[in-house]
Amino acid sequence: MFRAYKKKRSVAKNEQPAAPSEMVLGKAEGFIFWCDQRALIFGSDRYPVPSDSRPVVSIMRDDLVHAIVLPCTRNPKTWDPMNFFKLEPEHILMRKEKQQKTQSFVYWRYETVPHLSVGKKIGMLSQEARIALFHWLRHRY
Repeated sequence: MFRAYKKKRSVAKNEQPAAPSEMVLGKAEGFIFWCDQRALIFGSDRYPVPSDSRPVVSIMRDDLVHAIVLPCTRNPKTWDPMNFFKLEPEHILMRKEKQQKTQSFVYWRYETVPHLSVGKKIGMLSQEARIALFHWLRHRY
């Protein structure tokens, strides 16, 4: 008798799916978290030493294993500006009023990171900024 075996797919570290589905983009959280830099590809080649953590915009955290995030930066000078979505300080609602609001840029390429790498919530995007960001993302893909 023949047995049907399901072939298990090996998943490489930080493997990226082709594009986020409409379902993922429709459930966009828009929260801003600190994320452990070691879990991200973006900014890992920073010279001389990458920072310990980086702010990320959370797209989705449905399970307890992975989170889908968009890395943020304040300095996209060396990158193509078309790859970044500009966030003005008034579009960012910080958790603590004492935290400084600065202009930030969200990178278009999302990353799947371990849920444990996503740390403390530091804020969220305004509704207007969240809608604009995800319209921009849909056009990027």
